Amino acid sequence: MTKAFKLLALSQLVANLADLSFRVLIIANIYLISDSLVSTSLVPILMGGASFATTFLVPLVSKYLPLNKIMFYTQAAKTFSLAFLTVSLYFWPRLPLLFIYLVVTLISLLDGFEQPITITLMTHYETDLARGDSVLTVCSESVAVIGWGVGGALFASLGIHGALLVTLCFFALATFLTSRLPRVVVIKDSSETTCQTLFKGGNYCISIQF
Repeated sequence: MTKAFKLLALSQLVANLADLSFRVLIIANIYLISDSLVSTSLVPILMGGASFATTFLVPLVSKYLPLNKIMFYTQAAKTFSLAFLTVSLYFWPRLPLLFIYLVVTLISLLDGFEQPITITLMTHYETDLARGDSVLTVCSESVAVIGWGVGGALFASLGIHGALLVTLCFFALATFLTSRLPRVVVIKDSSETTCQTLFKGGNYCISIQF
């Protein structure tokens, strides 16, 4: 495996762990605030819907920015958004649910760029695509197994504020790692319209999801 691919795999391992830990913490905190299963169940719906919607925009954004820069900018924006939410919850523990939902949706929108960009970067960084895909899958499945436990343990032992700070460190580390990714530029098709680009993104998104 190339050095660039190892860096990509490590950055996504950390980023996925941070994302899943964040999901657990937000779900637990909203349940404590609202004591409502309906309010709590909105969190995964908002996260999944926002991430799905953003994948349609990946081909359009990649026409103007290098792929590695998209990864870095979105990860950095997620980190700043989580930092803002963490500080807000520290000073105002009973934040309105609508405010929390808005921040969660913003982070999830940014997170929607991750999977398509990661797959595309893999094809540039790794020559053995089968092995590369296997490594990324193992990393993703490993995080899926331990991530919920890590988030739950952090919440139980540190409380919401301490757990969010640890998760914020994960986000910051993922941001640093993505900033070191080598430059990859998508070749632009000047004859392609914006609508065609978005439609292409929709087809790609559907192929990834299903």
